[in-house]
Amino acid sequence: MKKNNGRCSTTVGCWGSRLGIGEKICTGTIRTVLASLRILTVWAGLTGLRLHAQQPELLDWGANGSGFPGGGSGTWDTSSSNWVIDGRTTYQAWPNNDADTYATFGGTAGAVTLQSGIVVNSLVFNTDGYIVNAGSGSLALKNSSTNFGANVTVSYTGQTAIINAPITGSSLAQLTLFGAGTLNLTGANTFTASGGISIQGDGALKISSATGSLDPSTNLFFGVTPGTAGSGGSGSFIYDNTGATGASAQSLASVSISAGDATIQTNRVAAQTVSLTFGSETRVPGAAANFVANGGVTGTDNLISITGHASGFIDQGSFFGGSAYAWYDSGGFVRGIKYGVDSGTITSAGGTSVASTAQVQVTGAITAQVTATFTTLNLSGGNNFAIGSSSTLTVNGILKSGNNSATISGGTIKPGSGKELIIRADQASDALTISSAIAANGANALIKSGAGTLTLSGSDALTGKTYVDGGILSVAALTSLPSGTVQIQGGALQYTGATASTTRVLNVGFGGGAIAVTQAATSLTLSGVATGANTGRATDALLKNGAGTLILSGNSDNSGLFVTVNAGILQMAKTSGIFKHAVSSLVINNGGTAQLAGTGGDQIYDNADVVVNSGGTLDFNGKSEGFDGLSGAGTVTNTAATTSTLTVGLNGNISANAMDAFAGRITDGVGKMALFKIASGTQSLAGASTYSGGTTIQGGTLLVANTTGSAHRHRFRGMCSRGRSAGRGPSVVL
Repeated sequence: MKKNNGRCSTTVGCWGSRLGIGEKICTGTIRTVLASLRILTVWAGLTGLRLHAQQPELLDWGANGSGFPGGGSGTWDTSSSNWVIDGRTTYQAWPNNDADTYATFGGTAGAVTLQSGIVVNSLVFNTDGYIVNAGSGSLALKNSSTNFGANVTVSYTGQTAIINAPITGSSLAQLTLFGAGTLNLTGANTFTASGGISIQGDGALKISSATGSLDPSTNLFFGVTPGTAGSGGSGSFIYDNTGATGASAQSLASVSISAGDATIQTNRVAAQTVSLTFGSETRVPGAAANFVANGGVTGTDNLISITGHASGFIDQGSFFGGSAYAWYDSGGFVRGIKYGVDSGTITSAGGTSVASTAQVQVTGAITAQVTATFTTLNLSGGNNFAIGSSSTLTVNGILKSGNNSATISGGTIKPGSGKELIIRADQASDALTISSAIAANGANALIKSGAGTLTLSGSDALTGKTYVDGGILSVAALTSLPSGTVQIQGGALQYTGATASTTRVLNVGFGGGAIAVTQAATSLTLSGVATGANTGRATDALLKNGAGTLILSGNSDNSGLFVTVNAGILQMAKTSGIFKHAVSSLVINNGGTAQLAGTGGDQIYDNADVVVNSGGTLDFNGKSEGFDGLSGAGTVTNTAATTSTLTVGLNGNISANAMDAFAGRITDGVGKMALFKIASGTQSLAGASTYSGGTTIQGGTLLVANTTGSAHRHRFRGMCSRGRSAGRGPSVVL
């Protein structure tokens, strides 16, 4: 965001695409690029201001060439009218070389055949099964106008998109993979990017080695700035030799694991040697790396190598196959520790105690561990580990494997001085409970890795951050967590205790995460800052799970926090006014309730499209709130006595062709509900709404659909009035 060019020299604050609060804005011009696909909102009172906003344009693929863009098979060239701007109905040809255009593929999957010379900034796949074939051309990637690079999104878990064409492009800033699905590259790709390839989220980048490859100068990154909103996720890089008729080898300049639970994997499916080599490897504290070599013999015909890496133990945040710590073999490849063979490693079959050793594996119960120092402790199987009441175990990493449960109890656990404490429960069925006290030793962070469950029931004196990189971290008391920021980046925080409140900062990274409040009568209040990735993707949302209540309070803005309510109650309870949002976007699913609370009048970001799905409830609770559009088939109501007003259309820049459709019902509760429609565009009501607080239409269209043949499906018992707006007048269609 640049300074304005008028009479004042103040800089406008910016969160994502939102203008800030508290800065003086006078006359002049502000130029900005909206990189996150959000619409720019200018609030009343910002007079004398001209805004020149350049935002990416979404074009939806529709091989049918008319009607709703239904996807399908067809030719991607620059002359066929197979594309329609998102939210519109007029088809057009592909606008080649437009630096801010996204190619979006949804509807019915198909084979898309490229003609020569196609240039694109970014691709989005919303349906499983699309394949982009080379035809007579390649796919050239181009930086956005702001030089942010290019990106590909494969939206959902279990979804795969294949690009069976060479990807070209030079001087890219970066190629970024978003979403939770798999992008499979099968072409001989020659694109280069100064910022490398970045996997942000829970998705996977797969290279099919039979025909596919990357430029060897490529740097690979997992996540972005560690410990910040938008970092992390549990992404994967997979090198797969299915269909290969000879040896496959891919070299990359480096790999950096900056955030989340990263997986680096080779698949030997064909009976040929497969090898993946990195020039260097870096793991940032707070992140974890899992090296996986599927098939064949590790080190013989299936190899993951790091050039120049010293032989020996890698670190407490690096794993092999998930169930072992990673070791770099003197032969030049990553493998698992061989306990009792590798230097500084032992296996204990159980007993009273284990002597201080660097790397310890326990295959039997330990009953009275004395004070000792390990680098890592591997609990293999369902074997409990009891520490003597006055003893301290110093350890930097704990790994639970074997698909069962174990407990560490008694005494005290502490990490080394200034070291992170990484605890991994490998598989979803692995569960580790630690009731021992955890003592601080300098500035220490706690990292939860793996798909299993870690339960902390003792006191925790760590002062660093908590990273939930995968699986479930469960506590019954907030004192069982470190006192610093909680970073959820692909995992879930489960709270099972009594009603409590915390001022801890919450960051939700790419790949999203969850907070579960399990007890119906319990509430957990977050009064600190809570921020999210601000992408608008459902896969990056914070999931509210469990029967209890999660309260988002305080007087700070929860910038970019997208929330999906799956169960229980989400209470939006900010105490400040404009620009202080509890959520940036909201989805309420079956069994979930979102309730307005607090004294703040701007709980939901104005540009948000709120979705209330069937079985979900949005409770205005005597408050009034506005946002852009309402969709879904759930219930909007008011459980307090004071009349509540729902305002829709607050995104003033919405296209006049766009429509939000709500098939649920707006109904009075204890108090009345009222509806206020402003700005352009259409809000459709197709359900059995019975609210009586009145309907005011100041702009655009309110479409009241009768899908059942009843003339009384919508009963507006209060006043139905029409306001004034510039340009085309407002309308109501019954």
